[in-house]
Amino acid sequence: MIKLPEPAKRPTMYFVGVTTGQSSIMKMFPIWAKELGLDAEIKGIDLPIHAPAEDYRAVVQFFRDDPLSLGALVTTHKIDMYNAAKDMFDYLDPYAQRFGELSSISKLDGQLRAHAKDPISSGLALDAFVPEGHWLKTGAEVCIIGAAAPPCPSPPTWAMRSGTARICPAAST
Repeated sequence: MIKLPEPAKRPTMYFVGVTTGQSSIMKMFPIWAKELGLDAEIKGIDLPIHAPAEDYRAVVQFFRDDPLSLGALVTTHKIDMYNAAKDMFDYLDPYAQRFGELSSISKLDGQLRAHAKDPISSGLALDAFVPEGHWLKTGAEVCIIGAAAPPCPSPPTWAMRSGTARICPAAST
């Protein structure tokens, strides 16, 4: 069973990963918080890759029960945490449901919420360098490597916005 942190003593954001102490976010978050005037801190929760489902559920329960644990960024464990604990959330955003993963946990109006933000951030990155209308004008196709196994998820947000006619997911194994 995972060793969870002590309940937060001040507003806290968590970073759920494998080796969170080595991540630059652990150094950057305090700088951002100071600049933004936030009384908040970040703490890491490390889990082994493909941890037992009960460990993911314990982490989600910890977030749910601790009033000052306000959210989390989830990296390596996006799919495993979603599969193990999706029933514990009051709200799953449409991308979390569609792609079967979660990368962000938050609280709003007493609800514990899960979000998949990668489709949004990836779409914004592509929008920055792919000309508007490119997919329709060129007839280009998209091959999504690493997509979930069939039944395949819906196209990423950028593909939906751009009107891409053909998307070919390649399931990872």
